[in-house]
Amino acid sequence: MKPKVRHISNEEAAAILRETAHQVDVELTGAIGVPGLRTIYKLANGSALVLIAGVGAALWDSRDELAAGQKKVLAQVDGGSSSWRTELPQQEHFIDAIPELLRALPGLLDLDPAALDFSEASLGPVDVAVRRLGQHRVLTAEIFPSVLAYVGEVIRRGVGGRWELRRDENDEWGPGVVAREGREWPMLRIYKGLLEEEEEELVFLQGFVSYQIHDARPGPRRR
Repeated sequence: MKPKVRHISNEEAAAILRETAHQVDVELTGAIGVPGLRTIYKLANGSALVLIAGVGAALWDSRDELAAGQKKVLAQVDGGSSSWRTELPQQEHFIDAIPELLRALPGLLDLDPAALDFSEASLGPVDVAVRRLGQHRVLTAEIFPSVLAYVGEVIRRGVGGRWELRRDENDEWGPGVVAREGREWPMLRIYKGLLEEEEEELVFLQGFVSYQIHDARPGPRRR
């Protein structure tokens, strides 16, 4: 049985928080991995409110069902080399492949190439296309690398940074954006966010990028 969740406006979310006893769910908010972007409130009636900065909110009938979904996402993200390597087959060649991946994106998502101008606003149509296709199609070796390349390129241009690759403890190569002053934006967060999106039924990419460029405190400086 699918968990009961509905997308609500910021105004509706604010009214719920005014009228219902609540507290920040530290456990689930901390598990999201993008501090400040997505905050989860545990409500006194056992439900949960997920508030995404600049995007909207989702009201879950059951906090426990949300927690169960979150654990499944974390297991998929942390489950070893199979998922990340399968969906990003370019690995250490990813940066060299970015121009080709960007050219392929409009066809993969059935979008007008002119709409993909690397602005934050251009991620709106990408979000819609991702929702239309669904997680099972987007998180594949065919589509995910192009989505990752486009989202990362919007961030790179927004912060004036560069692409870099890092090898993790599982001998996988993960791409990231590094700003001129050395701040880092690991792109694995996008993978994790897309895994969560199908569960929460929320637009993710545009809010994620806007937060990263304007509000987030990125990763540590490179030494």
